[in-house]
Amino acid sequence: MEVIEDFINKPLINFPNGLLFIKDKNYRFVACNQAFLKLSGHSNVSDLVGKSDEDMPWKIFFHVYRSHDQNTLLGESYDLFEPIIDVSGKRFNLYVRKKGILDKEGNVSGIVANAMIFDFSNGDSILKQSIGITKNISCGVSLKKLTSKEKEVLFLFLNGYKRKFISNALNISIKTFDSHISFIKDKLGCQSSNELMIRGIELGLHKQAPSLLFNNSD
Repeated sequence: MEVIEDFINKPLINFPNGLLFIKDKNYRFVACNQAFLKLSGHSNVSDLVGKSDEDMPWKIFFHVYRSHDQNTLLGESYDLFEPIIDVSGKRFNLYVRKKGILDKEGNVSGIVANAMIFDFSNGDSILKQSIGITKNISCGVSLKKLTSKEKEVLFLFLNGYKRKFISNALNISIKTFDSHISFIKDKLGCQSSNELMIRGIELGLHKQAPSLLFNNSD
């Protein structure tokens, strides 16, 4: 198993699919792949090493990443959306998997994250993805009673997206979105959207991306 020292000694990672980056326990970048380096606006990995999110084009979101990174160092693993801005100022959503990385002594000494750019265009979901990530994304037992479209609606709803955005992203009308939310509330035993939000997060459904969402399926 690779440890953080392996990447400190060789900071440019040969990983062609998606984005890959590693931070130390002080939230500083120690390694990344070429795609992440390009996103950051740096041409040399040595220019990136030692910097934190506060030094990056996406610095306005550093507090979001920091919260997740702190919990990752405490043993949490994440599958979630995070916003990001590239060097040109374009905004994206990243679907990120984060987990701790050990040092040679077996202590959690950093964060390793593999991410995919998730964007919406003309009502369709467009994903530049790492195949290895989507194979491990589970819908979870709690979602079995939901239809495929309800799973997509619920996942985006729990991640804070608004009804108009979700309707456009999934190519459905706002009326259809409202109907899906109504059915989901009935199936999960919730009386209100606020209760659905609380219930969904308690069950961890905001971390469980339906695989159909990544395959442009209905």
